[in-house]
Amino acid sequence: MDLTHAIVVLFVVGLSGIGISVCAADDVGTSVCDTSYNPTGYVSGVLHVGFLFLGQPNDLGWNLQHDKGRLFLQYSLPDEVQTHYVDNVITHNQSIAAIYKLMKEENCKLIIATSFGQGDAALALAECYPQIYFVHISGYAKSSHGNFATAMSKIEEPTYLSGLLAGVMRSSGSLCFIYSFPETEDIRGLNSFVLGVQKYAKDAQIAALWINSYGNPEVELMAAWKFVAMGCSLLAQSTDSITAQEAFHDVSLFSIGFNSDMTTFIGNTVLTSPMFLWGSTYYNFALSVLNHSWIPNLDLWEGISEGMCDLSATSQLVPTIFSALLEAAKDNIVNGENPFVGPIYDIDGILRIPEGSYLSDEELKEMDWYVAGILDLGQFSLDSCTEGLFFNVSANTCMSCPLGQQPSITYFCEPCPIGTFSVEAGVICAPCPSGCVKDWPGPGECQKCAAGSAPSTNATSCILCSPGTYAPFNGTSFCDICEKGTYAEEEGATSCTKCPDHSSTTETGSISHLQCICQSGYSTITTDTGVACKKEPLNTAVYVGIGIGVALLIIVIAVVVQLVLHYKFKKQWIAKGASTWKANMLSSRSQTPQQLSSNQFLSPLVTNDDL
Repeated sequence: MDLTHAIVVLFVVGLSGIGISVCAADDVGTSVCDTSYNPTGYVSGVLHVGFLFLGQPNDLGWNLQHDKGRLFLQYSLPDEVQTHYVDNVITHNQSIAAIYKLMKEENCKLIIATSFGQGDAALALAECYPQIYFVHISGYAKSSHGNFATAMSKIEEPTYLSGLLAGVMRSSGSLCFIYSFPETEDIRGLNSFVLGVQKYAKDAQIAALWINSYGNPEVELMAAWKFVAMGCSLLAQSTDSITAQEAFHDVSLFSIGFNSDMTTFIGNTVLTSPMFLWGSTYYNFALSVLNHSWIPNLDLWEGISEGMCDLSATSQLVPTIFSALLEAAKDNIVNGENPFVGPIYDIDGILRIPEGSYLSDEELKEMDWYVAGILDLGQFSLDSCTEGLFFNVSANTCMSCPLGQQPSITYFCEPCPIGTFSVEAGVICAPCPSGCVKDWPGPGECQKCAAGSAPSTNATSCILCSPGTYAPFNGTSFCDICEKGTYAEEEGATSCTKCPDHSSTTETGSISHLQCICQSGYSTITTDTGVACKKEPLNTAVYVGIGIGVALLIIVIAVVVQLVLHYKFKKQWIAKGASTWKANMLSSRSQTPQQLSSNQFLSPLVTNDDL
C-alpha cells in the first residue's frame, strides 16, 4: 500500500486507538494563564500534537484538508506521534478552552491552530507556557519566547492557474467570485484569479462580492444564486464550503472549487480546485520538536514547488489542450515565474506594478488593492424574510411568491410540489388534506380519491385498494381491512363480501371466497354464485345406533335401581332378625327348662311374626 492510498483509507475509516478527541469547546471566559498548571517540556517518548479546527473535519473544504494533514502526520510517524483535535473552535474564549483541554487532558506539547481567528489565543498561551510549541496557520505574530511559528500557503499560485482555465473555458456570460473578507489574503487570491483570467481574456470583467465569513454555507449558496440571476456563467471562490458549487452544478454551469478537490464531491461541472496541502508542513514541525531543531518564530510561506498547495486534476469536461496549457503554466511557476508581473493597474487606473517588475513576498503579504477588471459588488448579507416570502437576490429585497408557488432553497419561487397546494399568494404550500391528492406541480386544488382507492404516502396519486381491503366513500384517507367473515377478491373494492351462512374466515383481510370455511356439521357445495354451506343429513344406521344406545342405557339404569333396593331391604331384614334373637336369649335365661315352650328354641332368625 502506497502512502497516498493509506492516507485515503485512514481518512475514510478514521483512526482507532490514537486518542482523537472530537468535541466543541465551551465558549467560556477561561483565564489566559493558569498559574496552577505547570507543563513540562517535551523530552522523549511519544509527542502528542493537538489541532484546533474551525469547523468539522468532514466539511469537504478547509477543515478537511487540515484533517488530511493531521492523518498524514499520524501515518508518517506512527510510533513517535499521537494526534488529537478539538473541532468547532470559533471564538477567542473557545480557543483558550480548547488549547487547555489539549495540553491538560491530552498532554500535547505541540499545538496547531488552523484558523486566523484562533491566533490571539494561541499567542497568549505561548507567552504563558514557553515549554509548549505553537503553530498558527495564516497568522503573522511572533512570541517573545520563540515557541510560536506561523505558516501559510501561497494559494494564489494555483488560484492564478484556475483563472487561466476559467478564461479559456468561459462562455458568453460573465465570471464571478465569492470571497470572505476585504483583507490581504482574500484580496491577493481574488487578484491572482483575475490576472489568470486576463492572460487569455484581456477584457474580461469579474464580478466579486464578500460574505464577511470564512465559511457560511447558507450565505455562500445565496450569493451563488445571486450570481446566477445576474447571468454569471462561471463561479470561483475563496470561501470554505461547497454550496456555491452545488448551486452552479444544479443549473449546469461551470465553477472552480477551493480548499479541496471539489470535483470529486460535486461532479465534472467543477473544472478544477486550488488545494491546500498541509501534510508535509505538519510533519516538518513535529519532526523539529522531536529532533530539538525548532526554529524560533519561523514564518513559513510556501507554494506549489514546496508542496504546500497545488491545483487539482481537471474534470473530464476540460479539453486536453487546456489541461496541457495548465501543466505548462504550472511548470513555469515551479521554476520561479511570478504571476504578479507588471504592468498591473488597479481598479482606479493607478499603475501598481511597472512593466517587467514583480512584487516581493513582503509586498504580496501587504496587498490591499484590487486589480483592474474587478466589478466590486461589496458585501453580500442574508436578509431574513418572513415565512412565505423569498429573498429576491436581484432586487435585494423580500418578495411574496404567486399563487401555487413557494420560496425554494435557491431563494427563488418554485411551483408547489406534487402532493401540496397553496390557498393564496405569499404562503407556504401545504400538504393535501386527508383523502386528497394532487399529481401535478404548481397551482390547483387537491382532488378526492374515488371510492375503492386511497392516497399514496406522499399524496401524489390515488392507489386502488388491494384485495382484502376496501374504501367505501370518495375521499377516504386509507383502505380499511376486511373484517373476519368477509373478503374482497378484486382491487378497488368499495365493500367486502360476506361469507355464506354458517361459514367464516379465520382472519381479517381475506382475499378469496375459498378462505370461507363452513362450520362443523356443514359441508361446502358449489353454486352458480360461489359456494354455500349445507347441513349434513344423518343416515338410518345412525338412528338405529342411537335407539339401541338409549334402550341399553334404560336397562342398565333399571338393573342398578333393583340392585340398590334389594340390598337395602335385605339389610333391614337381617338387622330385625338379629334383634329378635337377642331378646329371646335374654328371656330364656330367666326361666326353667320346663317353662320354655318348644317354640322358643326355634332359630333366632325366625319369629312368630315371621311364621
